[in-house]
Amino acid sequence: MAAPNPFEQIKTFFTRYSLQQKLALAGSAALVLILLWVLVYFVNRVEYQTLYADLDPQEAQGIIQKLQELKVPYELEPDGRTVKVTADKIAEVRIQLASQGLPESGRIGFEIFDRTNFGLTNFQEQVNYQRALEGELARSIMTIAEVEAARVHLVLAKESLFQSSDEQAKASVILKLKNGRSLPGAAAQGIVNMVASAVKGLRPEKVVLLDY
Repeated sequence: MAAPNPFEQIKTFFTRYSLQQKLALAGSAALVLILLWVLVYFVNRVEYQTLYADLDPQEAQGIIQKLQELKVPYELEPDGRTVKVTADKIAEVRIQLASQGLPESGRIGFEIFDRTNFGLTNFQEQVNYQRALEGELARSIMTIAEVEAARVHLVLAKESLFQSSDEQAKASVILKLKNGRSLPGAAAQGIVNMVASAVKGLRPEKVVLLDY
């Protein structure tokens, strides 16, 4: 008995349908392929977030060199002053670079602060900004292997009409270390540098580390 010809089977299958039905089948198949492509795209897409913005271009190149040494994927924006890294590495990299005193220019890029809610008063925006910044810093600190939990409390600088009454920025970082672990000096300095660089007018000596 001769084996069935697959091409003849396909031909017979399609002759059963009208042109309209064939077009509907082709459209359904195309839709499935598009959906599969979209699914694969989003599964494999790498999300990049701003590590630092407004950097001196020369320092941006130095930071890129450090990222290459750490084998961390990065993107440099066309302005040459904004460096992005993959979202899963951003907190860890901030601590590592901060322990080396980087960056000296620019600002830490917390993308959650780029969205403005026009329904809020200036005071509400300030409170939300401070809480969000405290949370972001705490999450970054908790990527350190020795740290079990972290809380950050910020006092943002306030200007008054009288210079002597100006309130300077300061910060306290409360750490809970894992049992039997101690915080390396480089990690402690990295925390101080990162917190100081995230807050306008905050000097490193005004950042206090506490443990409990």
